[in-house]
Amino acid sequence: MNWLKLELLARPFPADEVDWRVGSTTRDGKKAMALPYIDARVVMDRFDDVCDLAGWQNKYSHVGQKTICDIGVRIGDEWIWKADGAGDTQFEADKGAMSDAFKRAAVRWGVGRYLYSMGDQWVELDERKRFTENAKKNLRSSLKSAAGSNLHGPLTLTNLKEEMKNFCEDLGELKDPLVLDGFLTDNESLLKQLKRDIPSWFFGTGSDVKGAIERIEDKRQEFAQEELLRREAA
Repeated sequence: MNWLKLELLARPFPADEVDWRVGSTTRDGKKAMALPYIDARVVMDRFDDVCDLAGWQNKYSHVGQKTICDIGVRIGDEWIWKADGAGDTQFEADKGAMSDAFKRAAVRWGVGRYLYSMGDQWVELDERKRFTENAKKNLRSSLKSAAGSNLHGPLTLTNLKEEMKNFCEDLGELKDPLVLDGFLTDNESLLKQLKRDIPSWFFGTGSDVKGAIERIEDKRQEFAQEELLRREAA
């Protein structure tokens, strides 16, 4: 794990992975503050995708009635820790506190932090105190706007180009076909951003300019050719 790749933790989530709950309501009960949140399992998946399964860990402790979660990420040979805490919730107090503390600690690493830039979202409620369809439409629009403000993040274009250079160098040095799939999985987030932000670098722009996907296919063909030669020599 390097610091540049770590910035991928802050990438906005797909809209279907962000949920909303009703917060404070107006006196007449017709409007409420919509509070965005993401499920703890979605946060875990983000750490798995960016840091790999063995590249991060978390632990819990208590300070009075507050549950504290520490999240550690391995950078090179060193573990870096960031922590935050939460009190008991009204639903399954212990589990709720652990989940909230975990998500708050994840924000320290940039996960879902962009959601805090949305500001107060006061929207309409129906007679069952649920968000109206019009309210949901407005929330999706606000969410898209907040994600759009991170369009070129978490990696800047300069850093993205540097990561692409490193990717190509590392790809060229691979000697074992069994390592290739793992290498591509490790760089999945990088390739997705490359495909979105610099598609020419992902697909290629001409016969003399190769993008990432062409370089990957060349590597597969290289391994296939080597295997064929070994079989012919056997």
